[in-house]
Amino acid sequence: MGKKSDEEIREAFSELVQSGMQAQDLSLRELAGLADITPSYLSRILRGIQGPPSESKIRKIAEVLQIEPAERLLAAAGRFPDSRPQMVPLLRAAGSLSDEDLAQVMEVVKRLSRNNRKTGGSDK
Repeated sequence: MGKKSDEEIREAFSELVQSGMQAQDLSLRELAGLADITPSYLSRILRGIQGPPSESKIRKIAEVLQIEPAERLLAAAGRFPDSRPQMVPLLRAAGSLSDEDLAQVMEVVKRLSRNNRKTGGSDK
């Protein structure tokens, strides 16, 4: 799999954000307000005129749109957090799953996360 072009990244990011907006029944202005960015800035991003925002803004958009994990939106933006490089292959693989399969994966991840919190967790 080759590296995505800036145009492909902008399109993938825009599609995921717009899908989330529809799922949450949010307008561009509503999302912009909740994500602490200007509507014009968000509009330029969604139209592909400007690239995705900073990691912190992407995480805020993911939170508002309930996109879990937030790394999914980061991946669509062509960014991966330095602290979790092992997420890259997981996110790439998740992209080809059906919605039903993805929901099952999310349930497993949530269960593992709860177990780690209960036991103090570890990065094995």
